[in-house]
Amino acid sequence: MGSICLCKWSSEYDPALRVQIPEVWHAVSRMLSLQCPAPSPGLTVIEWWLQKRLGMNKPKKKGLDSTFMLISWKLWKERNDRLGEKHDYLFSWVSSHTTQVCHISATPLQRRRAAKRRPPHQRCSAPTDHTASPTRTRRISRAACPAARDRCLELERVIAGRFSSGSIGLDDAVKLFDELLPLARPASVRAFNQLLTVVSRAKGRGSSTSALVVSLFNRMARASPTKVSPDLRTYSKIIGSFCSMGHLDFAFAAFGLILKKGFRVNAIVINQLLNGLCDAKRMGEAMDVWLRRMPEFGCTPDVVNYTTLLKGFCNEKRAQEALELLHMMADDGGGSCPPDVVAYSTVINGFFREGQVDTAYGLFHEMLDRGILPNIVAYTTFIDGLCKAGAVDRAEGVLQEMIHKGVKPDIFPTYNCLINGYRTTGQWKEVVRILNEMSTHGLRADVFTYSLLLDYLCKNRNITEARKIFYSMIGKGIKPNVTTYSILLNGYASKGDHADMHDLLDLMVADSISPNHHVFNIVLCAYAKGGMIDEAMHIFDQMRQHGLIPDAYSYGALIDALCKLGRVDEAMLKFNQIP
Repeated sequence: MGSICLCKWSSEYDPALRVQIPEVWHAVSRMLSLQCPAPSPGLTVIEWWLQKRLGMNKPKKKGLDSTFMLISWKLWKERNDRLGEKHDYLFSWVSSHTTQVCHISATPLQRRRAAKRRPPHQRCSAPTDHTASPTRTRRISRAACPAARDRCLELERVIAGRFSSGSIGLDDAVKLFDELLPLARPASVRAFNQLLTVVSRAKGRGSSTSALVVSLFNRMARASPTKVSPDLRTYSKIIGSFCSMGHLDFAFAAFGLILKKGFRVNAIVINQLLNGLCDAKRMGEAMDVWLRRMPEFGCTPDVVNYTTLLKGFCNEKRAQEALELLHMMADDGGGSCPPDVVAYSTVINGFFREGQVDTAYGLFHEMLDRGILPNIVAYTTFIDGLCKAGAVDRAEGVLQEMIHKGVKPDIFPTYNCLINGYRTTGQWKEVVRILNEMSTHGLRADVFTYSLLLDYLCKNRNITEARKIFYSMIGKGIKPNVTTYSILLNGYASKGDHADMHDLLDLMVADSISPNHHVFNIVLCAYAKGGMIDEAMHIFDQMRQHGLIPDAYSYGALIDALCKLGRVDEAMLKFNQIP
């Protein structure tokens, strides 16, 4: 427990807060009549707290425990708040609230003595009034606002329904969160967890979604506990978000809160930490959590925990260690956690990435011998690995075996893997044969398949055939993407067909596909190499009109062309414009 602490006294805090921390703990000690110093930099909070409890009687221990939890949580919240803005109310808050906690924690005799020592204007009678009043207020508020409760229930039903159907987008999730929070009840935590799940799974936003999860969690945690309190699933989400942001220290702090609140730790929560440690390439610590910490918390590792560790080893190119762990799962006498198809596929892919094709091939058949049937994903991973290793004949044998066992191949990526394998080895006739076989099975080539074909033909300077395939694709209703256009543009540029290249660029814009840096650089370089400097300058200016900033490759091609034409002054001008 000492290693998972809520606060440390180092660079985690800004200088102003580090100055205030000793003052806070001195104030706490005086209010509790404790003769003990503040926590020293060499101790964690947990260690300091355990030391100071030694030798205390029960009432004082109770007072120290309550105050410790209150102040530690407040310091932690203050530290998080100061990541974005500054606050100066910490010391005053502690001074006022610590007195209340001490009053609640003390014995009746201690309360009476403390009351006599306070000035008359600070004395309060019947502290029970303070505990009863909020309850009465809540009852009146709820009775007066049946519409708010009905709206809360309605929002929970809407969120549950849309979550099950997968129809909640990121923006919708945030709006529903904002609407539900003021009306929330304790049972609303399920709806909040569903919204946090939607936000955490949102794609295309990078780490910003994880930061948004943390922000929403903070708002939820600051709400009144009588409204809604985070549960174990909520903390699991926040741990996962911190790990995806690379803040493992925050993730372990959130794990400490789980322990403090008395939740029973399960394998799902532990797996969030394992994921974070494996992503950070800290496999030693991940194995320590798995081997030592999980048994301490009474958790039994499941197949997901094992697979997370297997993936971590493979990502560090330690496939042999992953294989040993896989065999540990398979040879477990109790059979409590046998490996599944995902575990085997993870290790097989790891061996392929290290170039150990024979080991991967043998492990695939070991999986079959153990009665574990591969699914479409496992077969495709295996076929792709064989094709990338140049063993296309083996890969096609696996494909035929897959069809024979009733697993229907998918065009993407199963057949595309084979097409790419034969394409990279220059076996065009085999590519055509695979295309015909796809038609026999009622499978239709997609835009990725056509892009593979165009790339092969353009690299072999067969532009005429590439053009035919490109327009046949359009005729079949398959819309080219920016990659498809860039492949054919590069083919035209390499052959010097500037007119066809310009026409294709116009067609691309007319097809509502915005050119990217790669497309503009292809056209710019083609004009520059052909000595058509005015056209190259025009393309250079068009990049800015499309909201793209020319990169080093763009500037380099233009400067090179200007120098070859003897326009050195203009070349220097462009060189000085490089950002």
